[in-house]
Amino acid sequence: MPGVKGLDVSFDLSVGSIEEHCNFIDDFLSHLEGCGLVVFSGSTMNKFSGSVFSDSRLGVGVDRAAVAEWLEGDCRCRNIKVGKPKIFN
Repeated sequence: MPGVKGLDVSFDLSVGSIEEHCNFIDDFLSHLEGCGLVVFSGSTMNKFSGSVFSDSRLGVGVDRAAVAEWLEGDCRCRNIKVGKPKIFN
């Protein structure tokens, strides 16, 4: 069975409340979905770590630049690390 294309993502998150945290997560997920991507992750109020995958139903690859640029453009994100695309088995 072939693996799934994806990349690892982590960053520090600067939000002041649960509501701000939920709003950020909603914004990030909406951006990813708009790029044909899905995420498997975990987060706390000040840390996010996960893996972003292509939605194979749409037949798209993982656009590393689209993920990195969106995070870098959001003032709530710091110490952003977006890995190179790889195959997850």
